[in-house]
Amino acid sequence: MRLGLALPELSHIESDGSVDFFHTVDGVRGAITQIPLVDLESRDREISYSQISEILKVLPDGVVSRWNLRVSESNQVIDGFSARSNSVGEIGFIEKNLFLSLEWEDEGFLKRLKRKTITPETLPFKAVERLGGRFLNRNELEDSFVHPVAEMYSKDHVDLGVEVVGVVRIQSLGTDGISWETLAQIQDSLPTPFEISCTVRKTPEVKTDLLLRSKINRDHFFIDATSQDKLAATEQVLKDVSLNGVRLYEMEWCLILKRFDERTLRTDLLQAQKALRSIGTPYIETFGALRSYIASRPGGRMHVTQKEVDPTVQYYLPIVTFGEGRTLNKTKLTSCLVHRQDGSVHEFNIFNPQYLAFNTLITGKTGSGKSVFGNALSQSLLNDPNIHIIKVDVGGSYRRECALNQGLEIGFHLDRPSGIDPFFSSKPGDISNEELTVMVELVCTLALEEGEAFVSKSIRADFEKGIRTYFRERKNNRSLSDFIVTTKNLPRQNILERWAKGGVFENAIHPGSGRSDNRYIYYNFEGINSAANSDYASGVMAAVIAAVNLRMIALSTPEQRAIGSRLVFDVDETKFFIQRNAAFFLLTTANSRKFGHATILKGQDIESFILKTPEGEDRGIIINSPVRVFFESESKESVYRDIFNLGDREISILKTHPYRGKEFRQFVLQDDTGTRLCRLYLTQKDYWTATSSRQEVDQLEGLRLAAPWLSESQLISVMTMKGVE
Repeated sequence: MRLGLALPELSHIESDGSVDFFHTVDGVRGAITQIPLVDLESRDREISYSQISEILKVLPDGVVSRWNLRVSESNQVIDGFSARSNSVGEIGFIEKNLFLSLEWEDEGFLKRLKRKTITPETLPFKAVERLGGRFLNRNELEDSFVHPVAEMYSKDHVDLGVEVVGVVRIQSLGTDGISWETLAQIQDSLPTPFEISCTVRKTPEVKTDLLLRSKINRDHFFIDATSQDKLAATEQVLKDVSLNGVRLYEMEWCLILKRFDERTLRTDLLQAQKALRSIGTPYIETFGALRSYIASRPGGRMHVTQKEVDPTVQYYLPIVTFGEGRTLNKTKLTSCLVHRQDGSVHEFNIFNPQYLAFNTLITGKTGSGKSVFGNALSQSLLNDPNIHIIKVDVGGSYRRECALNQGLEIGFHLDRPSGIDPFFSSKPGDISNEELTVMVELVCTLALEEGEAFVSKSIRADFEKGIRTYFRERKNNRSLSDFIVTTKNLPRQNILERWAKGGVFENAIHPGSGRSDNRYIYYNFEGINSAANSDYASGVMAAVIAAVNLRMIALSTPEQRAIGSRLVFDVDETKFFIQRNAAFFLLTTANSRKFGHATILKGQDIESFILKTPEGEDRGIIINSPVRVFFESESKESVYRDIFNLGDREISILKTHPYRGKEFRQFVLQDDTGTRLCRLYLTQKDYWTATSSRQEVDQLEGLRLAAPWLSESQLISVMTMKGVE
């Protein structure tokens, strides 16, 4: 049965120089803008709320605001240079686009006499722009009015030729528990693809007063409890309208589903109807489906409306999400793409200019995904040729990654010189205050007594004086050993002599050359991580941290900043290193923050980063590390709540209901822009590139022994194909 109804038809487009306006053949005029959704996990959401409220508040009488959210699945490769662009395209993601259409009818002479003429100047364009809105251009407007012929072949759907369309309408609005989060939570349970259309029009004040008083008069005739409750509610609304400036709105809310067959459509309509019950009474349209679909299109006239007041009407606008506010079109070199809980793509860039600092904490117990995420992050950072990475760990976990990126692996043994001596590698001439601080911290660490974490201020002052004098007098051929031997009256001389030539640890800090210029350096402490070698390991680690800090300083000159040079210091199993190098880690995170570099610290739990001092707990590492990535760990729930202000949603995935399947790794990402629930999905290639699982590493090593001629990338390709099988 063909109905005598037609979708809105474009007449022409005109422009005022900055905005293109459409005109339909039915006399409707308007402009369409694409605006970002409000990310409920971002810190600027309150600003967005106020802009949306302003749009509704200043909306002239007679102007319709139509909010259309389109949600679909995509497998497109995101443009840009991110190492995970292809992976995300292969895995797929959710794409969300929100459009706001502001429309009004061209008015005749008599109507213009009765009320103020609607012009672009009277519309809330400024508020739209502050929301980040982008007005559609002429070509995009023309595409918005390209419709297939709509026919009604069944009692419950619209036939568009290739697709069939169903509509679920909110017939009566819910009254309890509606908030910004309600609709965002519902979106995750709706069958994709879908479109939500919410059309709002302000009711004129005179008409509002008449409607409310008429309803009050009707309700007075009924004496049952329900009617009396409605009467009281209506009287309160009238009071709010009269005294508080609250406005009444007409609203039409529909969910649009398009499918390729009727069976799938009916199944999804029933699923959607069930999901929408928390915001009202959902009704699957039958003979009204075509009219409702027309009413959801730009230029379409409202069909069946509900009455609602502000601010409740705002909660029905499809403008919020637990995901990305806008579709990601292009990525940066250092971006690591991850999924949000709603399936949209988040661009995590450790050097995001919105961050106050780039230091990052990553926590998670074994098998939680901490190492896999860290490796994926490294691959993203190495996309930028100006990024330098220094990695440290105790388990040999980064051998493959180092080989894959043609890096330099440095191992340590008691009977071999380490090749590291910050005194030797320092530049000729006097020492800067920043470099002096690094050298002092190195010597203070080497001079620690058993069980000590910090030296006294007087001892530190003596070391400062001795080191400055040494650098002023010794212009070349410097070394730690030479400093210890030639400098008189050093505090704790007998302890320091263990690290000088002839001492038991003379190989720990021993000059070397040609090791500091590689973009990827991996210091592997696997050979000296036992308790018997703890002093040796602490000394070597102090030397490594000193070398890292000196390199930070060297990469912070105006010349290096001009080309975008950055250093990333990545420490795994932080607790092992921090026990005897606590002060040095505090200095390193502070220097990273000061000079614009990044220190990534990984640990099994939050407590790994809290230092014990004579004065009590020191949370300086946490304070200097505003980027946090939390996987499931053994940390107490109170630690997450008290230190990081995490709520029930975040605690749920970390403690009470963690996901332990194999499809993805789930984590909480907290930074200066918000606190987000994220997921890391991996392709087979991603997995074999990033895995540090002992079982998978053994498989790779077995293949390497069987085929020693294969490179690291070729080994990964073979395992990837095997995994697909």
